[in-house]
Amino acid sequence: MTLKNAPPKSARWKPPLWLLALDTIGLLMLGLGLLMQLAPDSALAQSLPAGVRLPLLGIGGGLFVLGWVGLAMSMLEHRRG
Repeated sequence: MTLKNAPPKSARWKPPLWLLALDTIGLLMLGLGLLMQLAPDSALAQSLPAGVRLPLLGIGGGLFVLGWVGLAMSMLEHRRG
């Protein structure tokens, strides 16, 4: 039984799995970098070498932004075609 107002299954948009993975990895890296920057006395921040703070912030932020840009592009492509 199908609902009359429900869009067909082919019209539903699902985010690509690789975008979700990219976004999650970027968010974790960015979170670790921010933890090292804002709470340097925490046990997790002290367990990591001090030299990884800046790469974690830069790479994590970049991956997070790329994930959101890819998500927006995927949504726009789905709406167009």
